[in-house]
Amino acid sequence: MNATVGRKAIHYEGEAQRLAKIPLRAGPWSMDFQDGDLRRIALDHTEVVQRLCVLVRGKNWETLPRTISSLDVESNVQSFFLSCECQSHLEDVDFRWTLRAEGSEDGTIRYAFDGTAFSTFWASRIGICVLQSTTEFCGRTLSVTAENGTIQQLVLPQEIAPWPLFTDAREISYRLDEFPPIQLSLSGDLFEAEDQRNWSDASFKIYSRPLRLPNPYRVDEGSRIQQSACLSLASHVRPHSNTPESNVFRISGLRGSRLPKIGLGFSYLPEAILDRLGLLRALHPEYISIEHDFIDPRREIRISDASALAKALKIPLEIRTVYRDGSWLKDRRLLEQSLGGAAVCRWLIDADSKFDPLTPALPVGAEVYWGSSKGFVEINRNRSIARQGHGVWFSIDPRVHASDNDSLVESLSAQASLATEARRLAQGSPLAVSCLSSVCPSDEGFRAGALQMSLFEAAWTLASFKHLAEGETDSVAYFTDVGLCGLMPVHNSNAYIASSGLGCGAISPVYHVLSDLIEFRGGESLFTRSSHPLRVEGIAVRAGERIRVLLTNFDNDEQSVTVQAEAVCQWLHTRCLDESNCLEALTEPARWRALSLRPLMAAGGAADVVIPPRGIVTLEGRSQEKG
Repeated sequence: MNATVGRKAIHYEGEAQRLAKIPLRAGPWSMDFQDGDLRRIALDHTEVVQRLCVLVRGKNWETLPRTISSLDVESNVQSFFLSCECQSHLEDVDFRWTLRAEGSEDGTIRYAFDGTAFSTFWASRIGICVLQSTTEFCGRTLSVTAENGTIQQLVLPQEIAPWPLFTDAREISYRLDEFPPIQLSLSGDLFEAEDQRNWSDASFKIYSRPLRLPNPYRVDEGSRIQQSACLSLASHVRPHSNTPESNVFRISGLRGSRLPKIGLGFSYLPEAILDRLGLLRALHPEYISIEHDFIDPRREIRISDASALAKALKIPLEIRTVYRDGSWLKDRRLLEQSLGGAAVCRWLIDADSKFDPLTPALPVGAEVYWGSSKGFVEINRNRSIARQGHGVWFSIDPRVHASDNDSLVESLSAQASLATEARRLAQGSPLAVSCLSSVCPSDEGFRAGALQMSLFEAAWTLASFKHLAEGETDSVAYFTDVGLCGLMPVHNSNAYIASSGLGCGAISPVYHVLSDLIEFRGGESLFTRSSHPLRVEGIAVRAGERIRVLLTNFDNDEQSVTVQAEAVCQWLHTRCLDESNCLEALTEPARWRALSLRPLMAAGGAADVVIPPRGIVTLEGRSQEKG
């Protein structure tokens, strides 16, 4: 492997332009500063604010990148002051601001910006955003003081709220566990809050410029925007030790939820697929998911190619489509000819379709699921969609608001909430998620390739599957078979593969994660909890008396983990995929899988393991009873 790419690419520190995290303290508060954001603001390891930041959103709601310069930080064990210059400049947008943040020994944190438009442009939002974890805040009571002085008591919902939670706020106060009341004061605009689980983010977001105002809006050159946020405590809290707590991964009982079926998206690269057919057969995906567009002039060829792959693998197709006026009756015969006898397990109909769900004689007797390629939010705001077919479906784009590593990890727990809510709205009908990837085809080729081939992507996929299984998802299609977003890259499909020295025969580390999970198809996902899921996460699967645990370390440092499993009478083997053996695992997957297991003699269900940075540890065990 090319040494200049090597370790950083495997770990996907492909966020190469990001500044290093700077740990800060403000009396009892601990937090990190990175790229203009204050992140994971916590009291005694209890996170109060996930992220405090300034965002510039373009006319189509895209989050504009920013550059940081002239960073000045003064800090000690009890306080800090920092300032920097920031700029978001893309196409016609040029917005620049001075950021200042200060943390005092008395537990007051101030965060403010003073910005100026250096061009005239259209924006959807410019301002401070405060993200608070749904894991920590669901069910908690807030006191919201509006701009006119009225006070509203509000319980943050367990169910995903489709519309803003409150509007026109200037101050929010709340209590967390044994801590004194916490107050968040905001100035410079009108602020409201929304439930970001609608877009697969695990946070409640407080933001400026209410959605009821026209959007996008014009920002004239020379316009000045100033906002501030202040976080404070009603009384003194003794500073705590910042020593990290130990990692514990608990497996409860022998019963859980049925494992979702795992499918792959179709890449439309038939020649490349043919070269990798042996690896696809060895993986045993349970179906192929394809998008069928009735206005695509190549639609029959693409369906035919996907059908050929499905028949070669002896698995069915899942077909996602939007029906236009009359298109179903017009194209049905051609479509059935293109299928060439391939089985179809379900049709995923987009809610934008001009299609009567009662139209008779759907092909090959497949079930019809209604949903949205725009994500869960469309179903949550139009709830009749969930009850129109045999099941419900939606897509997940975990990068819709942010694509850095920390944000992708923080968003994972929302996937369980999405699945649970969708099934509730569908009154228990089956749920399909299609397709899911944290790699975006529109990414610049080197970045997409580095993420696709990274241990981080494999770790993220493992945790994603854990949460979707926990939410009782019935099926999920990940990535594609080959290509830029595929399990097996094509050598000329992106700059990273061409430069890394891996060669066109390499696979993504995600292949090994999916292989470990698919081997337990028809089994169960056991109920598990990690003491620190932003650091260490995992899944436990069971089939008969066999139990397999996959653990991953999202951190940049090695992590020791104690596995506690009352369901296991003996651990037998272990395997670790990490930087030291990743090259062999990616270039000789069959050999690596056959030779990488090592004995692990640990009785009584307890095991202590060490996980390297971004590593994935597999434990093989035997349960106390047969299934």
